[in-house]
Amino acid sequence: MLEFLQTHSKEAFAVVPVVLGFFINRVFRLRPKIFYSVRHASNYVIDQPLLDPQGNILQQHQIIRTASIVSENAGLQTAKNVEYTFNWKPPIYTVFPGRAFSAEETEMGRWSLKLDSLGPGEVFGIEIMSINQDLPLISAMRSDDVPGKLINMIPQRQMPSWFNGAALALLCLGLITLLYLVALLVEWLAV
Repeated sequence: MLEFLQTHSKEAFAVVPVVLGFFINRVFRLRPKIFYSVRHASNYVIDQPLLDPQGNILQQHQIIRTASIVSENAGLQTAKNVEYTFNWKPPIYTVFPGRAFSAEETEMGRWSLKLDSLGPGEVFGIEIMSINQDLPLISAMRSDDVPGKLINMIPQRQMPSWFNGAALALLCLGLITLLYLVALLVEWLAV
């Protein structure tokens, strides 16, 4: 094996930049990457009775349900014709940031909210609310180029910028050390 590596080491290492270039191109190619998540969902019990038109109490308490859906284009290219599909139209909804969108109901009773585009790094949110009704689930998100990917979100502590800079410096130092050790190993194997 060692003799094979010594004989063909130049050819073997000539393939490494090609393979590495292929993977770098796959990772960093220009395309949108859209993600969405339900940031929070809450139920609020309101101590106000629900009354019919004659004043009779239908329910002792009312329930307000809310949910927040957030999406982001984490890619390097603008996502065109972004569409959010819900099981049905939410009774009350708003979008943030306020921008132009279109909404329509499909033949199957689903409800779609459409944006012309979602730029790189752009975040878009949909807040939905209902009173004494269930909220619709978001069933899909898509664009012309890629489907949206559902991700889980959790609250996370924001670290100070000096901490993030120190962590990045240590990661770079570790990468440089690893590359140096690999070069030493290759040199040792070649001898």
